[in-house]
Parts: sequence; C-alpha cells; structure tokens
Amino acid sequence: MATSSIRKAGIDPTTSTKKATWSFWVKFHNARTDGNDYFLFSSYGDANSRMHIKVDGSGNLDINERLSSSVRINLITDAEYRDTSGWYNFVVAIDTTQGTAADRVKVYVNGEQITSFSTETYPGQNDDLHPLQGNIIHYVGCYGGNVNSTNYCLDGSMSHLHFIDGTQYAASTFGETDATTGSWKIKTEPTVTYGNNGWFIFKDNSSLTNQAGNSAGNFIVDTGTITASIDNPSDTLATCNNLIQMDPSNGTFTATNGANKFTTNFTSKSIAGYTTIGAYKGKYYAECKYISGNAAIFGVVREDFLGSGDSFAISNADWGVAKGTTAYYGGSSNGSWHGDWSPNDILGCALDIDNNRVTFSKGGQWCDGSGNWDEANPTAWLTLTADKTYFFAAGDNSTSTNAEWEFNFGNGYFGTTQVSSAQNPGVGNTDAIFEYTVPTGFTALSTKGMNSF
Repeated sequence: MATSSIRKAGIDPTTSTKKATWSFWVKFHNARTDGNDYFLFSSYGDANSRMHIKVDGSGNLDINERLSSSVRINLITDAEYRDTSGWYNFVVAIDTTQGTAADRVKVYVNGEQITSFSTETYPGQNDDLHPLQGNIIHYVGCYGGNVNSTNYCLDGSMSHLHFIDGTQYAASTFGETDATTGSWKIKTEPTVTYGNNGWFIFKDNSSLTNQAGNSAGNFIVDTGTITASIDNPSDTLATCNNLIQMDPSNGTFTATNGANKFTTNFTSKSIAGYTTIGAYKGKYYAECKYISGNAAIFGVVREDFLGSGDSFAISNADWGVAKGTTAYYGGSSNGSWHGDWSPNDILGCALDIDNNRVTFSKGGQWCDGSGNWDEANPTAWLTLTADKTYFFAAGDNSTSTNAEWEFNFGNGYFGTTQVSSAQNPGVGNTDAIFEYTVPTGFTALSTKGMNSF
C-alpha cells in the first residue's frame, strides 16, 4: 500500500481494555524527505481521545494515547527509522496491569526492545486504553482524524499485520534471528490468541481478509488503492537507494513510486544512484523503462565506486549503456556497441558476476556488440572486474540534461503500471515478474534470489 488508508468494517467487544499487542512488517517507499508522518495504526474518537502508532517526519517511532485530553502514553524513540532497503518489524505490546511502569508498554524494532526515548510517558497501572474499547474503529496506514490526507498516510508497503486483543506478546512471537545471517526474519505463522476483537491482515500480498477468525469483519479501503507486491518480509527485492548517491556535489536525485522511479537533477558533471542490494556472486536480471534524458545511462557499478565522487560512465568502476550508441566499461567507451532507444522503451540488464560479465537488451532483444538490438539471447558481453560486489545503477552522463527512469527489479511494475507480459525467472526468485523473458540461469536481485547461488 502507498498513501492509502483502510479501516476495520466490524467491531466486537474486546477481551481486555488493558492488554494488547500490535505487530507490523513495514517497508518505506520514501526516505522521510517529505517530512510527513507515516501512520501505521490509529484509533480515533475525537482530537482529545485517540491513539496512534506512527513514524514521524524525522523517522522516529512515536506511540501516543490520550483519553479526555489526558495523555497516558507518549513514547518517541531516539532512533530514526529511514531505511528503504528492507523491512522493519515494529511491535508495540501493552499491559497496564504491570507494576513497573516501563513494562506496561514495550516497544520492539526488528526483535530488539527499545529502551531509549526522547519522550517517555507510561500509562497508570490498570488504565483502560482508547483503542481497546469495544466501540472504537481501527485504522491502518492513516490517521483516523483525517483519513483523506496523504500527509497522514503511510507511503510504503505492509505485510503480516497483527492486532492481539487481550495479551501482551514479545517480538519473538512474530520473528526470529536468522542463524546464518544474524538478521531478523518473519514467522509467517505465529502462535497467538487474537481475542474477540483481534485481527490479522495482509497475510497473502494485498488480501484485506481478516485472518484472525473472529466475527468482527474485514477491512475496507477509505482512500487510495491497495496494490499487490512480490516484495515481502520473506523476500526483499532491490529498489533504488533513496539515502545515498554516488557524488552528492553533482546534484540530487529523487526516487518515488516505491523507490522504483528515478529522476536526476544535476548541478555539475554526471549523477547517478544505485540499488539497495548488491551482490558478489550469482546471475541477476533487471529492467528499466526509459522516460527522458538525452544523456541517460543505465548499468552496474562496483562497490568501490559508491561515494567516490567519480562520474557515471567515466570511472573505472562502472559499466553501462548510454542514450545513443555508446557503452561504457571500466573507464573506457565503445561508441558502436549497442543501438539507440526512445521514450518508453524497456531496457534489460543481465549481470553475470560468476563469469565477470554484463550485457543489455532493448524490447527483449539483446545487443550484438556492433550497434544493433537483434539477438534473441545474450551473445555480446562487457567484461567486469573479478571479485567485486556489484549494484544496478542509473543516472545521466551530462551537465546539460536530466534523466528519468522507471525500474522493475521483479515486482512487475514500471511506476504504477503493471507489466503487460508476466515472465518469471526459472531459478532463484521464481515469483519475480518481468516484461521480457529472463535469460536462462538468471534471477531477480532479491534476498531469495541471492540465496539461490
């Protein structure tokens, strides 16, 4: 979901007015540069009786509850949550019967209990809290006091959302530490008791069906649309990195539409940004739709290019195709390696790190190394430097024009438009969706795809 809001269509009497747990898996589409509050959950009676769980305009997690103008919960984390590359698991667990104030509201991010807050107010013992009343509507992805404002909607994706009525659960109920990577990973089937008014939604992509099994009804969409995504907490797809660019002194770029639409705004020489995921082994495929820019360039960069201050297409650490017919590779160029392209043409990139090579396609036809897009399968390759980590990248190669691209890293969309022909890799992340046939042995740049090599 992106800048959308939903609410629960039915209400049951609650099991408890003192105990509850929320667990959300969230991936942000914006690096908090818009300054808006991203509401994950809210309940709303009026301006003086309400509750919210949100990530504010600075990236701080903010939990606030009040009743009749009396603020009973006000917790704002010191930490900021602005990463667009992966999924966050936010857990808020309440039990006002606890004797110790800090135990009455426990906050977890990716399995770690948060104990450092810039603002810290806990409810009184045995307080009855606003969203735990039986007649209170629950909102997801928005502020219940203004569901129609995009300034109060989440710009991001959500998955496996749980509200537990009557029990305070720890984060370990909903996730666990991966023994190999050390990262926090989802439990897709947690063992919980939802209570009378609990709910579980977004179990399967965009489903709004309440999976909790109670009689409180499903959710309805108030604003915007809910779009299904291949990207999920069990399989994170690459996106454009909103936080870091190769040389900030050259200008800026903007990544929108789930960080998959990329626009440059130059000030000097060239500018480029790169994906949130890099790989040091394996074979990966990605697509991008060219929108505009007389000096647009698309390709890959290795890790020592990032933050170097070099310009895309000039450094010895980048490989790409540029508007026109010039290919750039390791600081060199070839002006007749591929053909030109036009607005709305879709380019593909096959990155073969195992064999230290990369090549490109247009409209499903691969370049022949002699200025044409006329090969059914990859035949002409640029040679990569061995034993390096590589990222997909794009930008512009000039100070006289900007460039605009729309990427598909396997999610099946260019901007907000679905691909017209759904093609899946035969290996790795076989759920990924591309416009054109994926070369044999290649997969999407994703956590599932990387784990296949």
